[in-house]
Parts: sequence; structure tokens; C-alpha cells
Amino acid sequence: MPKFLNASLTLILVLIIFSSCNMQKKTFELELPKVYKDITNIEAYASCQGPNGSYKTTVKNQADGTYEFRQDFSYRDHPFHGIVTANNEGFLIDSLGNRADTLSREVVEILRSHAFHKIHVDPDYAFTNIQMDRSEGGSSVFEAVDRLGNPVSIIYDSENKWISTFEMRNPMDTGERIEVRYTYKEETPFGPLANKLVIIQGGKDVFTFNFDSVFINDQKITF
Repeated sequence: MPKFLNASLTLILVLIIFSSCNMQKKTFELELPKVYKDITNIEAYASCQGPNGSYKTTVKNQADGTYEFRQDFSYRDHPFHGIVTANNEGFLIDSLGNRADTLSREVVEILRSHAFHKIHVDPDYAFTNIQMDRSEGGSSVFEAVDRLGNPVSIIYDSENKWISTFEMRNPMDTGERIEVRYTYKEETPFGPLANKLVIIQGGKDVFTFNFDSVFINDQKITF
């Protein structure tokens, strides 16, 4: 067989194998509990602790796509209160409940990344192009991107069928990594739901969230 034909056939074979691997990679999906698809709105209230002290976090994901975020701090005079519309536009909310300043895309992404329950029941809410990358022990690692195009890694527990961790870049400083580790209450009317989590920012700053109450479709979930 002429050398150029042999080389061409080898190249074609490599391309077929590569395409096959790519197709397999794209078709493997996160298998989450089917009951998650029945969830339309989420309200979560957490007691939190960070390097600067304690604070409270409230997040509300509504069925119309609106997202509300609020944090009240023991070490600051004023809370942070923001809203993100279904069109991904963010606004600061003043003490009278009115829209004030417009929030940057980076700040909007930070707010959205705190929708921890929404993310673990519907990761497409925050991330796109979610694809299986590799297996590590009993877990699968998926790669994705956030709405700003920054890389995201999702650690999926294959045995329990839940997201155990996700790692993203700080939208305000993309050289800094933020890791979110979930702990679940396994049995609720809506499947496993996060009742605690730990955030590690920049490999050193640790934040803990203990969820005091979570409402799913207006039904209170007791942890």
C-alpha cells in the first residue's frame, strides 16, 4: 500500500476514535433525582460564619426566574440586598425595597452562585456546557462554564446521585478558586436537599452555611 494512503487511513482512524470519544463525553449526563424536576421555587435561610464573623443569608428562587439575595451581617451596619431578574439583570435594593444601583455582571454571577439549592437540583441554572470529563473513585468530574465563560468543575457522587462539590472562579478575581462542598439531608419530600455547606475561598478563607429552614414550592423542609 502506498505510504500516503497508509498515512491517510491512519489519520481517518484517529479522527473516528476521537469523534467517538467526544460523542460519548457529550452524551453522559448528570443523573439527579427525578423529583427535582417538580421544584418550581426555593427559599433558603442560613446562619453563616466567615473569617470576619457571623451573618445571615436569605435566597429566593422564584418560578418566573427572579432571584433575590440578602445578607445581614453582625459586623456591618447595613445589609446587602440584591435582585436578579429573569433576564439576568441585577439591581441593588435599598432600605425601602426599591431598585437602586445596577449591579455588574460579575456581582450578578456572585449572587447567582449563592443559589446553592437551585444549583444542586438544577445545575443548568448557573452553568452551561456541562460535560463528563473523568472518573475519580466513586465520583465523576464534570467540566462546565459559568455565565461569564469561566471554568467550573462539578464533582458528582455516582452512588448517591448528587452533586457533592463544585469549584468555580471568583468572578471578581478569576485567578482565585472558590470551592463549595455540600452536606445533604437524604430523605425529604423532594429528595436529598442540602442542609449544610462549606465554602473555601482562595484555599484559605472558610465560610460555613447551616440552613435553618428551606421552603420548596412553599412547603417547609425540616432538617
